[in-house]
This record gives sequence, C-alpha cells and structure tokens, in this order.
Amino acid sequence: MSATVSLSAASGGAVSVPYTVSGTATNPADHNLAAGTLSFPAGTTSKTISFSVAQDSTPEADQTVIITLGTPTAATLGTGQVHT
Repeated sequence: MSATVSLSAASGGAVSVPYTVSGTATNPADHNLAAGTLSFPAGTTSKTISFSVAQDSTPEADQTVIITLGTPTAATLGTGQVHT
C-alpha cells in the first residue's frame, strides 16, 4: 500500500513533514507502518509513504490505516492532511 504526499511547487530548500499513524489496524498485527518524517530535498515535489499489509488466515472485519500529516518545516500544509 502507499500514499503519495505532494508539494504544490518545488522548494528551493529542504522541506520535512512528520506524520503519525492511527486507525483500527495495528502495527505489526495488520501492517508495518510506523510514524515518521518525509524529507523533500530541494526541487522535489512528491514523496511516497509505503507499507505492507499483513497476510493472515483469520477473517477480520474491514480495518483502517490513517496517516495524518503534522506541521512541516519550511512549508505550509494545504488540504488533504489526512489519508485513510
């Protein structure tokens, strides 16, 4: 699975954006995504957060993984701060 985070325009300097992970799915039972920080080098406009979903043999109800962007360094958050 993946979620792409994009800047509206390339920056002349580095940009970093922290993110948290929540939802009904848990790490490591359901996926392997942990909170982290995306680092955009100067000139970069997108980064991808990738993770794997655990394969198990027990049927379960649908679950969610929620990625929430935090306060960036050298940028301002626009819309779409939460990805489910």
